[in-house]
Parts: sequence; structure tokens; C-alpha cells
Amino acid sequence: LLTRIRPLVDLVPSVVSGLSEATLDAEKPGHVVAPGNSTYQFLLSIFGHLSYHLGQIDYLRRSLSGNSAIDLAAL
Repeated sequence: LLTRIRPLVDLVPSVVSGLSEATLDAEKPGHVVAPGNSTYQFLLSIFGHLSYHLGQIDYLRRSLSGNSAIDLAAL
């Protein structure tokens, strides 16, 4: 999982910083959840969704390994 998630630390900020104000304010493209939301609102929703699942993953990792949450704090 770490191998797949770590590249996002560099990829996401570089992509999002390249989006114009007009793109962020525009209705998000495609037929995704909550039509009518702006791209900015959609990105916030995805951030919350990813954060939720990362919390689940860390909870399972700590439960199964006995390690503390500090081990992956840099992520």
C-alpha cells in the first residue's frame, strides 16, 4: 500500500497547483457523485474520502502489527 500511496504525496500537489481558478470554480467534469459541484468541492470531497480510508488502513496496521501511529507520521 505504501508503494502505491507515497507517489501521491508529490503527484497531487503538483497537479492541483496547476489548476486554474476558473477550472476549480467550474462544475466538475463527468458523471461523478454530486453533480453540480465545482471541481474544488469535488477535490475536497476526494481528500476527505482518502483521509478516511488512510485512517482505516493505519488502524488495521496498528492493530495487526502492534506498532504505534508515529511510524507513518511523515506520510
